[in-house]
Amino acid sequence: MVAGRAIPASVSSIRRCPRAGSLAGFLLGIVCWLAMPLQAARVTASFSPASVHLGEDVQFSLTYADVPQSALQAPQIPTVDGLAFRYVGPSSQVQFVNGQVSQSVTLNYVVTAQREGTFTVPAFDAPVSGRTLRTEAATLQVLARGTPLPAEDGQGQWAYLTLDPQKPDVFVGERLPVEVSLYIIDGRDYVPAPLNSQGFVFGAIESGGQRQVAMNGRVYQVVRHLQNAFPTHAGELTLGPAEASVRIPRARRRSNNPFDNMFDPFGADLQSVNLQSDPRTVHVKPLPTEGRPADFSGAVGQYAMTVTASPTNVAVGEPIRLKIQITGEGLLDNVNVPVGKDWEGFTLYPPQSRIEITDKVRNAGLKTVEQDIVPQRTGVDQLPPVRFTYFDPETAAYRTLTQEAIPVLVRPAALAQMLLPLPAGGGGGGSETLVPQELVPLKESLGALATVGPPLVTQPWYQGLLLAPVIAWLGALSWRRRQDRLARDPRLARSLAFGRVRRQLLAELHRLADDGDTTAFFAQAFRVLQEQIGERLDLPAAAITEAVLEERLKPLGAPDSLLHELQELFHACNQVRYAPMAGRQDLAGIATRIEQVLEETRRLKT
Repeated sequence: MVAGRAIPASVSSIRRCPRAGSLAGFLLGIVCWLAMPLQAARVTASFSPASVHLGEDVQFSLTYADVPQSALQAPQIPTVDGLAFRYVGPSSQVQFVNGQVSQSVTLNYVVTAQREGTFTVPAFDAPVSGRTLRTEAATLQVLARGTPLPAEDGQGQWAYLTLDPQKPDVFVGERLPVEVSLYIIDGRDYVPAPLNSQGFVFGAIESGGQRQVAMNGRVYQVVRHLQNAFPTHAGELTLGPAEASVRIPRARRRSNNPFDNMFDPFGADLQSVNLQSDPRTVHVKPLPTEGRPADFSGAVGQYAMTVTASPTNVAVGEPIRLKIQITGEGLLDNVNVPVGKDWEGFTLYPPQSRIEITDKVRNAGLKTVEQDIVPQRTGVDQLPPVRFTYFDPETAAYRTLTQEAIPVLVRPAALAQMLLPLPAGGGGGGSETLVPQELVPLKESLGALATVGPPLVTQPWYQGLLLAPVIAWLGALSWRRRQDRLARDPRLARSLAFGRVRRQLLAELHRLADDGDTTAFFAQAFRVLQEQIGERLDLPAAAITEAVLEERLKPLGAPDSLLHELQELFHACNQVRYAPMAGRQDLAGIATRIEQVLEETRRLKT
């Protein structure tokens, strides 16, 4: 059924001859085209990516939505001074979403920039079977080589950051959850920077998970990170911007062979970009002064308190350990329990505290305060009550937690216990006299004396012990000088580092050869070759391609045989990565060749 009309049975009979079948397909395409609503058809023009270096090709696409390919007509691309367009072919896509069918056809062009600058393809008309669709303008930025490419924004581009406070306004000291989201089409090595804004104290960064969203015709990977902010004063405070670094694909000059571009449409090189979100304004309200208790110390959040004391049966001068535990959500550094007022008869020592975070996302945890309290006299029968006051931002009110008095028993000092009661003799009236306990007599004989050995200074082990600090200092000095030398000479540091891992890389290469894993073997081989040549040329490994072999290695004195061997190995690696062939190859022999080539390359003088 098409648009509610049955297709005549005679149409299926036309398939019996090729010419009739072609005519039937053409008629069906016309029927489908006429059945489509006119308002659904649209065309968009875009560059991908929108920023490139001079000399790099970029893709220009005309995407027709809900338009069959048979109805397309080649549009006339407006002439843009400095840009050369070359048509490479169409591509199509069909989507089924909730029973609805949508299709799109894309006309692909390769664009070469002839100079630096910002170029705009103006809006133009694209004819479609008697109708005319209007595109929007598309802009391309061409920068000089070596200039960092900007991270493209959220209008359907590669990557951008958003900063989202979860509350529009908060009190001073209240926890403000902040969500930082990275929207990225393709990339890796995402490193978010901690938030750092005046007027805030920040917690640790925590992962918020990942998800996928579709926007502007593209699928973005959304990476979320959470961080708590605690404002320190009232007013209109600026939060952010959030910052992060990420590596995204960089367009490279495409081959004249269209099949090469099918395997790597955007280029294998990655570029590091620094992303920055828009700042946000947060309204911070001051804590109310009305009804504020005198013992309020600045804690804001929701808390609970427990108080214990041990031991509770002590003598005068013996310590009692008072343990206060505060649990809840908030900035635990601001939690202080004032102990010391109305504690007559006790000596209080400085408290010791520790914080344990149990939920970094909600900034929930436990603060434990331990304090030694020493009674100074008998007659003290309880520890005074402990009070803790905090401000609850949910109810906008102050709350006080109170631990009732803890009973204790304080005995006389331990010196009094040394006097033992002794009944008085002579049939008296039962009165008792305290006499001191007898002391243990002094030892009159020293006993056998031990034989004194030779002096320690004559013992070899003692001499070695004396030299140990000198040896350790010399070793530390040597290590420090080596570290300073490596810091001054990054190229030497890279050479030594690669020398340590080279044997492991080659061992892994031989293992892959024994396993017969062709794809993984050539991927490992390509990596080893890039690392070795990059170390000799002091270039990033990702920048090593076949094009730089002749240009950079030959001035170092590389013989033609070595250059030829490297080009063959690069070609073999690329052939397996982009156009794998069936059949088992002599991987062990290739591994031996690579090992010999690496040794020759290592001997080249830089």
